[in-house]
Amino acid sequence: MFGLVVMTLLTSAACTRTRVVERRVGAFPSVPGITEGSLAPSEPPLVWIGGTLFEVAVGRLQIRDSLGSLITVRRLGAGATAFFKVSANRWERLSDAAEIRTGGHVCVQTLMDGSNLLALRVFLGATCGPA
Repeated sequence: MFGLVVMTLLTSAACTRTRVVERRVGAFPSVPGITEGSLAPSEPPLVWIGGTLFEVAVGRLQIRDSLGSLITVRRLGAGATAFFKVSANRWERLSDAAEIRTGGHVCVQTLMDGSNLLALRVFLGATCGPA
């Protein structure tokens, strides 16, 4: 009788397992990371910000994060803030005159200068976080 109860419990436990299948569609390269090594104490920290691109203006970007907060990031002048999109399975830099559409995922590498976030590289269609 004890064997039947154990067998029933094991069988029912096996039927309640959930199988998770991850399927990647197409090749999407990971966002290039920062070089390893520590920054000097006098250098501003590098910060990665991910979310949905909400607004693109001449001097700023606005990103809505996963909690719904709107984050304003300043753009550097003279094309110093670089925008990238995936093309042929690699990241391609967009021209300064390229139209940037809002509403999609974005991952932005920034420098934190006091309370200001300065956009260095903007990866359109990408999410920040571990690959």
